[in-house]
Amino acid sequence: MTALDKISVALTLFLARFSPILSKIVVDGAYLRAAIGTFAGIPSVAAVVLAVSSIKASGEHIVTPAWPVLLAIVIIGVFDAFAGLLGTAAYVIGSIMAHLAAGETLGIGDSRLLLGVIVVGFGPTLLANQFRQFRRVPENHGDYRWERVVDLFVIPFFGGWTAASMIATMPALAGLTLAVANHVGDFALAVAASLVFRVILEEITARWVPNRLNRLHPTSVPSTYPAHRYVALLMRITILYT
Repeated sequence: MTALDKISVALTLFLARFSPILSKIVVDGAYLRAAIGTFAGIPSVAAVVLAVSSIKASGEHIVTPAWPVLLAIVIIGVFDAFAGLLGTAAYVIGSIMAHLAAGETLGIGDSRLLLGVIVVGFGPTLLANQFRQFRRVPENHGDYRWERVVDLFVIPFFGGWTAASMIATMPALAGLTLAVANHVGDFALAVAASLVFRVILEEITARWVPNRLNRLHPTSVPSTYPAHRYVALLMRITILYT
């Protein structure tokens, strides 16, 4: 049940030196590992299986997975950002291989779309967590209860809004008309509802196994190397303005 404990903590601390985002993605599912141990890897396996099953050669341009498949991966990513990243990354790698095997070339629109697919796997979760933290130190007074009630409304709102924005921008990234853009509302509602359950599960885990959660979710991590912000800025400029 605890086979991945040391690995997940070590990876979180190691990645913090190079990429705060990757470190946050790895530690995002700490509450699941605290509650169910190694079985917390099931969402990752499910996301990868869904992604691989939806890969197919799609002609001249790469497109997104069928919207129900992408929605399922995004929902998995709500509960574990690392699982969402694995699922979308598996789809991106498989799609590139299938596209090249079919004799097609990878255009800038394809590249931007695939980057958008990757981000949507974990973006709504991380951004919602930036507005209000999923995890709080449990207390037993009225003010704390009120704060958690507010979390149940604010976090889903920002998460759903973020997911809708990401899905709506995919046609612009690809320069194509995409079927997934017709289901922006479905993504927003599904992500918002999932985040309600995420907040509840975080609260239950924090009260049920607080010591394991504290061990698996470090409160302090090593500082990122000084030039990180400039490297990140250069990558954004290269990706968005090439």
